Amino acid sequence: MSEVLRHVTAVRVRGYDICDQELDRDVWVAAAPVRDPRRRVVAALSLAVPTSRAGDGARRRLLIGLVRDVAGQITSSDDLSFHRYWSTAV
Repeated sequence: MSEVLRHVTAVRVRGYDICDQELDRDVWVAAAPVRDPRRRVVAALSLAVPTSRAGDGARRRLLIGLVRDVAGQITSSDDLSFHRYWSTAV
């Protein structure tokens, strides 16, 4: 299995991903999937902060939790036109 496939599998299992200065120097990012009513990933919610503001492990875990919680709230909301659009367009 390639390194990319291993990474994608790990992201799918834990439900989020991070980017720690991989694309932009001094930027830390946490991202989580937003799913449609059929549980398909249709978007991602991400939070990007300067690495200096991301803090230590405890603060990063807090930020990851917030991103996952908000993505989950969007996913579970029945009142968003977002879901109505994707359920008919896809």
